[in-house]
Order: sequence, then C-alpha cells, then structure tokens
Amino acid sequence: MLIRRCQYASEAILIAMACLAPWAFGAVEAWAEFVLFLGIFLLAILALVIRAGTDRVHALFCLPSVAIGGLVLLAALQATPLSPGLLKRISPATVALRAGLLPPAAERVSGDEGPTVALPASTISLEPDASGRAAMRLAAGWVLFQAVMGLGLGTASLRRFGIALAANAAFLSLFSLIQLLSWNGRIYWVRETPSSSSGPFVNHNHLAAYLNLGLGFALTFLMAPRRGAHNGYRQRGDQIWAAYATGLIIVGIVVSLARTGFVAMLLSMGLVVILLRPQAKKLVLSLGVIGLLVVVLLVALGSSTGYQERIGSLLESKAYADRFVIWQTAGRLIPSYALFGTGLGSFAALTTRFYSVHANVIFEHAENEYIEWLLEGGVIGLGLVLAAGAGAVALGWRALKGTTVRVESALICGALFGISSLLIQSLGDFALHVPAVSVVAVILGAYLAKLGLETRNTPQEDRPSPYWRRAGSALGAVVMLALSTTALVEGFHLMQIETAMADAGFYLQGVAKPATGEDGADMDELERKQDVLERVTKIRPDWADGHWKLGLIFLRLYTTSVEESLREFEKDKEKVANQASPLWLLSTVHSPPGGKPIPIADLLDIDHIRLYLVPATRCFLEARRCSPLLPDPHVRLAVLHYLLQGGEPPSVYANRALRLSGPNLQVLELIQSVAIQVGDLDLLARCWKRILTLAPESADAIAEMAKELFSAQEIVDRIIPSGQVALRLAGRAYTTSEERPSRELLLRAALKKLASDPLLKPADRFQAEANVWFLMNDREQAQARMEQALALDPTNPAWRTELINWLLAWGRARDAYDQAMIGRYYSPRDSALWDAHNRAADAVAKTER
Repeated sequence: MLIRRCQYASEAILIAMACLAPWAFGAVEAWAEFVLFLGIFLLAILALVIRAGTDRVHALFCLPSVAIGGLVLLAALQATPLSPGLLKRISPATVALRAGLLPPAAERVSGDEGPTVALPASTISLEPDASGRAAMRLAAGWVLFQAVMGLGLGTASLRRFGIALAANAAFLSLFSLIQLLSWNGRIYWVRETPSSSSGPFVNHNHLAAYLNLGLGFALTFLMAPRRGAHNGYRQRGDQIWAAYATGLIIVGIVVSLARTGFVAMLLSMGLVVILLRPQAKKLVLSLGVIGLLVVVLLVALGSSTGYQERIGSLLESKAYADRFVIWQTAGRLIPSYALFGTGLGSFAALTTRFYSVHANVIFEHAENEYIEWLLEGGVIGLGLVLAAGAGAVALGWRALKGTTVRVESALICGALFGISSLLIQSLGDFALHVPAVSVVAVILGAYLAKLGLETRNTPQEDRPSPYWRRAGSALGAVVMLALSTTALVEGFHLMQIETAMADAGFYLQGVAKPATGEDGADMDELERKQDVLERVTKIRPDWADGHWKLGLIFLRLYTTSVEESLREFEKDKEKVANQASPLWLLSTVHSPPGGKPIPIADLLDIDHIRLYLVPATRCFLEARRCSPLLPDPHVRLAVLHYLLQGGEPPSVYANRALRLSGPNLQVLELIQSVAIQVGDLDLLARCWKRILTLAPESADAIAEMAKELFSAQEIVDRIIPSGQVALRLAGRAYTTSEERPSRELLLRAALKKLASDPLLKPADRFQAEANVWFLMNDREQAQARMEQALALDPTNPAWRTELINWLLAWGRARDAYDQAMIGRYYSPRDSALWDAHNRAADAVAKTER
C-alpha cells in the first residue's frame, strides 16, 4: 500500500511539473528550473521507498537509461581538467586553439594582493562551466527518467498523464490565441519580450513543440474514449471534448508561425495513421471533421496573424538563410572536434567569431539539435543522443506490437506522436534545450521504455524478488537521490545568482532590455552592482560572464571617479570625458611626457588606478581563465597591459581579440583604438577591414584617418572589403583636384569589386556603379547605369531623385522632368521626389520660355 501511495504521489509530481513548467516562461529562468529540480528531488525520495520494495534493476540498464547516463559522464568528462598530454591526444584542435589565445605563462597584476590568476584548465570543453551545468541538467533528466520507470505497471498512469498534458496544451493554445489577438508586446501583458506573441514562451517554436507533445494525446482520446465509458453517450462526450482540444491545439500550432512545428505536426499525424492502420479510416475521417473546425477558427482569426504567409514560405530557401549560415559554420568546425566535441554549452562561444554579418543577435544554438550535439559532444555525444531517442522509440514500438487493447495502443501512439514530432522539429530548432519541453520529452520517453520492458518481461510486484536485485534497485534509488540533491543545490545557487543579478538591473533571459544600465549610473549604484557581482562570482567562480561584467563595472567606477575629480578644475566636458577614459591612460603610458616610461609604482599611487583598474585587470584575467573564447576580456587586457607583470605587448592581446571578435563592433572599435594608440598599422588595417565589412557606413568616420595613415594603394590592398566601401571612401577621403589620382584609384577598385560581388543584387550593383561613374565625371555611363537600376527597381524614389539631381546639374531639364513624372507615377507620396519634380518643372519653364 505504501508503495502504491508513493507511486501516486510521483504521478502527481510528474503531472504538476509537465503542466506548470510552460506557464513559467518555459521554465528557462533559474527560479522555475529550481522548482523542477525540487520536484525531481521529491521524486528521488519517493523512489527510495518504491525501489526498496520492488525490482527495478531492468530500468537501470535499458538503452535510453544507459544513453542518458552516458551523456552525463561525457559532459562531466568534458568539464574535468586532464593532463596536457592526454588532452593533446584526444582533442588536438582544442589544444591548438587555446595555444593561440593564451600566453606561455600566467601574468600577475601589479598591485594585486590575490594569488596569480591561472591560465584556463586543460579541459576538453572550451566552456567548462557550461558543460558542468549541462552535466547537472542531464543528471536530473536521468533521475526523472528513472522516476517514471518506477511507476505502477500498465498504461493507467500514462493515461492520466496524457489527459493532463492534452488539456494543458489546449489551455496553452487558447491562451496564446487570446494573447495574440490582444498583443501589447508583453508576455501575460506585463513581461517585456524581444520576440512576438508565443503564449507564455519567449520563442514561438517552443510553444509549437509543447503543443505537439499534447496533440498526440488529444488524438488518442479522440480514437479511444475512457475505458469506463460503457454507454455511447459518455463515449461521444469524450470524443467531442477530444475533437475540440485537437482542433484548438492545431490552430495554436498554425498561428504560432513555427514552420518546423507545423511540419512536425503533419509528419507525426501521418505516422499515427500508419501505426493505427486498422482504425486509419476512422482517424482520417475524424481529422477531416477537425480540419473543417480548424478552417472555421482560422477564418475567424483573419489574416492579421500572418499564418498564410508563414506557411507559404515553407519552400522558400530565403526563409532558412540564417539557419544555413549557422549550419555551414558548424559544419566547418565539426571535423576538428569529431570525437569528443567542444563541450556541451560551448556552441555560441565557439561559432560567433566566424559570422561576418553584423546583427544584434547571438546564435546561442545551432537551430538543429543533431548538429549542435555533434559539434558540442562529438560523435560520442550525438551517438548517445540518437541511442536514447531510438531506444525509447524501439521499446515503444515493442509495447505497441505487444498489446491488442485498443485503448493501450492509442495511448502508446499518442506518446510516439509526441516523441516523433520533437525528433522531427529538432532538425530545425532547439526546443529540447527548453526545460518545459525537455521534461515532457523525458517523461514520454520513459513511459515508452517502461511499457516496452513490461511487454518483454512483466515483473510481479507482489512477489518477492531476489535479494541482489532488490539491493541493486535500492542502490539505483540512492544514486538518484545523490544526483538530484546535487542538481537541487546547484539550481538553488543559480536561482540566487539570477535573483541578485535581476535586483541589480542586469539582463534576464527573454527580457528585451535591462532594468537599469551602467552608462548613467552614479557611484552608489555602480558600487551596488560591484557588490552583487562579487557575491555571485564567489558562488559561481567559473562563470566567465560574471567576471567580465564585474571588470566592466570596475572600469565604469574608474571613469566616474576620475570624471568627478577632474570636474573640480576642468570645465570642458569633452576634455573631462576623454581624460577619464582608460584609453587616454593607455596613450599616456605609451607616450609619457618627456619620453620616459612612467614607473608602475607611480601609477599605483593613484587611488583611481589602484582601487579600480587593478581589480578590473584581475577580473578580465579571471574571465579569460573561465572562457578564453570571449573577445572582450582580451582587448581589455590590451588596454590595461601596463598593469600586467610578465605580460605581452598590447598588440598581441588585441590580435587575439580581433581573431575572436566576429561581428562584435564594440570589440572592434576598442581594437581600433588600441592599434592607434600603440601605432600598430597592420592591426589597424585588419581591424578596419573587418569593421567596414560589417558596417560599410563606418567609412564616413574612417575616411580622413585612413588617408592620413595609408596611401591610396595601401587602402585598396589592405582595407577595402567591397566596392561599396571603396566608393564611400573615394567620395569622402579624396575631394580636391590634387587628390584626383588617388580617388581614381579607389573608384577603379570599386568598379572591379562591384562586378565580382555575389551578394549584391543587380539593381544595387547598377546603382553603385552609377555613383562611381558620376564621381569619375562620365555622365553617359552614370545615367545609363542608374536607368538600368531603376528599370529593375522602378519604385525606389531615392535613386530616381538622385538621377533627377544629376540631370539638373548637367543642364538637362527636360530629361529631369520626364524622370520626375515617372517617379510620381511609382511613388506619388514621396516628398523628396515631389520637391525634385518642382525643381525640374521650374528648370523646364526657364529653359523653354
């Protein structure tokens, strides 16, 4: 009796976890994840009682259980320091990458009384802290899997879980529709989010993934009403509610605008039809009726949701352009880390440096679970993931083949629907990384494995098992308790950190902006942030972002305190801001008055340096120790290198930052400043080329400085990345008649690069070439190219206005007027075009009087 009660209590906890997690923003925040860990801890305690009196040894050694346990060990191994020799044999690419980012020996910070900050540990993982947390989460998943395996025999518990999951998915779908129709940019109408309406989730793909998990059981209850429904009235009642829930969930998936979720739903429905062949006719008929209901609901919603365009873009390659970039980047790296991977959780840090398009987006995941597992876990990691999924599906198939009861086969198909939809959606998404989805996936996989094992060998719970089997089962429960306790403690620490960070005004997951920033913060607020970050880095000493943020706070404290001191005798605000910057101090150290080096002791006698720059330098060394792939700490060390004993020249640190910078313009601008201060023109040229690749508009700010430091030929050979940039530089750097040869050189280079640029659309290329010919004073070529551009894009008013201005400047008023009339036809409301039309009309009136 006690065992049965514990099993019922476990069921209640499982249902609560699976149903409440999505409402807590998908449980992506630390507090919600801690609640899940608490539930898993309670399941482990109940498992001690359940397994002490039953034989559950078989649950420990089934394929999904072994695979998940293998993933736990892999992640732990990745985060564990190894001997340098062993690491070089098993992951030479990791050793080579670290060697190019680190000095031969650890530096020491002058004036710092703490121990020397060590170099990064020789781990397989490039992000050992993230891999350690991944190991903890996987261990919690293994405990959850085993807790489900300890439930009572048969499908009764799965039926109760399925009812709760289907009902919860229907409520989620209804809520997401209501929120979408009254969307104000906030989840629950109060919480800001950087994305569009996705129910309580931040990402619409994750909403669709959860709805698909519940849709399988809604279809199940449509096909197989309650077992106790002895009369037709109750059966029809069950089927009506199941049909309503099915239709509502399908509408939620369609309106979520998740292409991968929509495709996964269709393919999984096809799978269920195949599995339920004897009942396929009835199922197809039922789906047809539901389809009509779905159409009615979608028509009622109207076209404002945009689901038609989203579904219509399924076959358009441009819809997956970002994913292709991510997959190509990962594909280039995978061969170098094929066996053990780069460490779970390291994807973003490893790949960001290879992206060449500037955007305020960080690709934290590969948008494909299999590619991400292959890169982070190597062949071993991906093999274990596939083994876990395949093992659960195979055992579920065994259970399906082993039952002749309609209700049981329908329930198993419902679970298979959910697992298959997630496996399919994982080809283009990362929903498994969201706790609310992964918890349900583990539970369903465990149910399939449990039923499959019971089909092969049904244990008799009332009959005593051999002592050694009960002992093994109890030992498994002890392991479950130990792992869940570790996860609970770690989850509590993460919750402490997130709470403290949120109170101090730092970013939270899924929040569009922080509560407060550092730019306008006074000393009191900055010191409060400093105190918070010092506390959280003690709780989580290997958190690279925490040390990096703390270093930035110290730099801001230095700047603010110096500004307050300078304002006492200096009224020029611009001069005060300049001299308060650590970059100004770098230039002073490199070009001291009288040409003599400033003794480090003299620098440390300055309170602002000793109190703020010294600890900032240590923080950046700590951040590099935790993650050598972060670019910003490297460039900050270049700025503060004079405080490092045994350090390297600033150009060395800046070159490392440039190698890692990727599309980070803030880091590139810092590298630019360092290169200018230390006079490293080669570094400056490479930095400018990267900046101009990401942001061609930066040419306006770079033009004059580039002209002073480099010849025109050097600019062409070393700096210019594209024809458009060459055009910008030519038009801004070389404007006098004496500089005409240099301008001609850049313009010829622009024509050459424009002709071979595969990323430019033909219309954009013709327009750029027209501007080149205009600057070269070739009127015929300029007009011809611009007319070619307008032929391809006649509705572009800016280009047509530009052509009208040229024609007016050339004294061709009638041609300008004709172009203005064409422009009015295509862009009747453009004010600039109307102004050009009026000027052209006036010019025609004057010339043709």
